[in-house]
Amino acid sequence: MLNSQLIKVLDNHDIQDIVLVDVGAKGALEYFRNLLSITEMYAFEPNYIECANLKKRYLNHKFKKLRINQYALGVADVAQVSLNITQNASMSSLLTPDKDNYLKHFGQYKEFDKWADAISVKSQTPVQMRTLDSYALEQGIKQIDYLKIDTQGSELEVLKGSSQLLIDKSIAVIKVEVSTIPVYTNQALFTDVDAFLRSFGYTLVDFRTYRRDDFATHEHYAPCGDAIYVVDRLNGQFGFKAAIILFSLGYKSLAHRFLEDYGLSKDEIQSIAKLGSVGFASRLKKFLRLLLPPIFVEVKRILSK
Repeated sequence: MLNSQLIKVLDNHDIQDIVLVDVGAKGALEYFRNLLSITEMYAFEPNYIECANLKKRYLNHKFKKLRINQYALGVADVAQVSLNITQNASMSSLLTPDKDNYLKHFGQYKEFDKWADAISVKSQTPVQMRTLDSYALEQGIKQIDYLKIDTQGSELEVLKGSSQLLIDKSIAVIKVEVSTIPVYTNQALFTDVDAFLRSFGYTLVDFRTYRRDDFATHEHYAPCGDAIYVVDRLNGQFGFKAAIILFSLGYKSLAHRFLEDYGLSKDEIQSIAKLGSVGFASRLKKFLRLLLPPIFVEVKRILSK
């Protein structure tokens, strides 16, 4: 819930909503607990079973608005594309697993057989593909305060389908899962995603790697994880809301600067700073830790919903 001081600050600056988009929302939605009552959430999960589970889980939600969509987001509006359903549903992708490269990087690890089984395709299902640009236009979404993308290798295609929003600088903060090695065929790598977003004026804030070094056994996992970006032009309420999100993600210095530029007083900034990173509720992947290499797994602090 929003605390009274924060409510007063937000009301004083006419902040009535925070728009979040969660692409690849299997398991649980990614949102900010302290901002739940003003959050407009648009979620996308193409796997019909997982999408149904999400709708059931959030049937009695407390979001200001919630739309859970069974679409795959990508570079074009297409009536039907094929989704590869893997043994472990979290690895399902529009792309095909690159088994040779997977073996090359992880084949000597004792857990490899479990990992290889988890990423194996067990079936395919047709899904509809939309672009975020066309969906936003359809829904009347003019700005997105926080965009999270985790689509198992097709993240760059999702961003390409958001090009108009990026051109218009209508997405403030982006968290995108990235990889430094191709685990899926034709998978875009971190350098591709980074170059693309930088071309639209986005700055890399952080690269949170899924990494474990075990020097005793000489095991090293390739660094992959989530890249955090912020657009270089944040004016008015858009910049104000981006600062709130950055505070919630833990980037306090950057958020503090944005709020100073906006013109907030020290007392108002302090009220917002109390949000802190503990206000962040994310999709947890703890149950995958023993099954999958950290290239796929982000182990986060367990937060109540």
